[in-house]
This record gives sequence, structure tokens and C-alpha cells, in this order.
Amino acid sequence: ISRIAGAIADAQTARIADAVRRILNRHPSLRMAAVTGLGAFIADAAARKAGLHVVHVSVEWGDDAARCAPAAAVALLLEQEMVRA
Repeated sequence: ISRIAGAIADAQTARIADAVRRILNRHPSLRMAAVTGLGAFIADAAARKAGLHVVHVSVEWGDDAARCAPAAAVALLLEQEMVRA
């Protein structure tokens, strides 16, 4: 089971790293990834594989901020979309 889980995590990491590289091609000034949430370990590995410096939200701002960060990010994106509409 552990080997299967590891293979799945490796495949996810590679796929996400490829997606990050595509984003970096369009936005080459990006140098850092802020990671948080249950998938932070995969996000960390993928960002590093893509050449980014990684910052863990929980380390920088604490566990409470790390728990709220994804919802806050979605709320800010929604606000931007609503302003444009």
C-alpha cells in the first residue's frame, strides 16, 4: 500500500510541477510559492521541482492563518471577478 501511495504522490507531484512550469513560462517573475492545506507536502515538492522557493503559510503566519488562507484566497478571487462583472 505504501509503495502505491508513494507512486501516486510522485505522479501528482510531477503533474503539478509541469503545470507550475507552464505558469512560470507565462509569468517568469514568479519566484516563490506559498503552500498550505492538506496537500502542502505535494505542493512543496512540485514547487521545488519547478525551481520555486517555498514558504509554508503555517510556519510564517501560524496554523490559524494556514487554515483560513485557502478560503480567503477564494474570496479575494471572487471579489475580483464580481468587480469586473
